[in-house]
Amino acid sequence: RIERELFPNQGIFLARGDKSGLEFVIKEYKRSSKRFEREVVINRILSAEEHQNVLLTTEFIEKKDKRYGVLPYLPLGSLSDLNYRMISPEQAATIVVGLCGGIEHLHEHNIIHRDIKNGNLLLETAENDYSEQPQVLEMLSKGKITTKIIDFDCAYHLKVKPLEMEGSTVGTPLYMAPQAWCGIVDYRNDIYSAGIVIYHLLTGRFPFFGRNITELKAAHLTIPVPEPMQFNQAIDRSMYNLLRTALEKNTKNRFQSAS
Repeated sequence: RIERELFPNQGIFLARGDKSGLEFVIKEYKRSSKRFEREVVINRILSAEEHQNVLLTTEFIEKKDKRYGVLPYLPLGSLSDLNYRMISPEQAATIVVGLCGGIEHLHEHNIIHRDIKNGNLLLETAENDYSEQPQVLEMLSKGKITTKIIDFDCAYHLKVKPLEMEGSTVGTPLYMAPQAWCGIVDYRNDIYSAGIVIYHLLTGRFPFFGRNITELKAAHLTIPVPEPMQFNQAIDRSMYNLLRTALEKNTKNRFQSAS
C-alpha cells in the first residue's frame, strides 16, 4: 500500500508491503513509454552481474496506460537530501569511491548513464541509527556508507533504441559535459558529470552556472574550472588536479576511465 509521496509531483511514492511490512519505492513513468522500455532493458542487462554501487529496479508493472518501477527504499535518501554546505575530502572519498566503482561497472557493460547527478546517487548504510546529520557525516568519515547509482531511463546502450533524435541533448544541465551539450554520446561524459558531483561535495557549489540555459552551456564549454581551494581550504593541490582532469573540456585530456 502507498504511504506517502516522497517527492511532490514527481510520481515517486513510499509504499509498504501488507504482509512483509517492508518499505519500498514506487516510481511512475509519466513522460514516455520509451523511457520505461529503456529502463527495463538496461536493468535486464545489468541484472546478469549485480554490483554494490548500482541499485536496480526489482520489478516493473504495466497496467493499461500506467507504467511503474519498484525499488528498495533507502532511508538516507540521495546526495541531494544530504544537508551539508560542504564536506571534507575524507568524507567525500567514501562517496567518490562508490560513485566511480558504479560508473566503471556500467561502462564495462557498454552502458553510458548520461544523467549522473546528486539526485541519482542514493546512500545506504548497515548502521541502525542514521537519523541525525552529524552521524551521517561521521559514518562517511569511517567509510560506512555505500553509494548507489539509480535511474537508467536516459542511459545509452547499443542494444537499446535511441530515446532521442541524433544530435539532441540528454542530461541535467548543471552536470552535462561539453560533448553532451552538443549531442555527442561518449562514456567520458559520465566522468565529467562525476567531477561536477565531487566538486559540489567539496565546495557546496557548482563550478559552472548561468542566468539562463544559454549562459550555462557557454560556461561548460568555455570557462576554466574555478579553483575549489577558495571555497574549501581543506582541498589540496592533488585534489584540485583530480577535479580539473575530470572536468577537462576535451575528452582526450579527461580521465579515460572512472577507475
